[in-house]
Amino acid sequence: MYCWKTVNLSKDYGLHRIVFISVLLSIFSFIMLYLPLNMIHGETVLKSDKFLFFLALICLTVPIHKCLHVLPLLLCGRRISIKLKKRAFYSFLHFTPYSGVHKKLMLISLLTPFLLVTSMMISASMQLPQYLHYFSMIAAFHIGWCVPDFLYIRQLVIAPKSCIIEEYNDDFEILIDTNP
Repeated sequence: MYCWKTVNLSKDYGLHRIVFISVLLSIFSFIMLYLPLNMIHGETVLKSDKFLFFLALICLTVPIHKCLHVLPLLLCGRRISIKLKKRAFYSFLHFTPYSGVHKKLMLISLLTPFLLVTSMMISASMQLPQYLHYFSMIAAFHIGWCVPDFLYIRQLVIAPKSCIIEEYNDDFEILIDTNP
């Protein structure tokens, strides 16, 4: 096997550019979600009495996002290593597959959080229209959080069909078998 390409988003795009794109996409997503939902439920009075619940959901969005990346891998029988990484003010779980992952499974793994969380928030805003502003904000925040996933997907789409993806510290390596 040889390395076809190494993808490191912070080196390829820069952290500031990724954050900027995430913020812009979040604002655009909120506008594109909130306006149509508000037009559908125009006569509904919005409530703000569940603000602590909203804050809890915002805080849980990132861990749920991380766990949803792992779900397709676990359902396919992949073994995953779980590490707790500590930063200056926070800690987070880091999941890494023990072996390489095929391109299709990696694409599914990258798309799963976006599809599930966004559809759940849109569904929740349809079921509880008095809180559609909360659900729209959570969905928009999550869509902005998915920007690195979209950038990885962009790289994987142009990768060869039968490649294997291995994750290292902060990058992905797209590997191709030399003996097909």
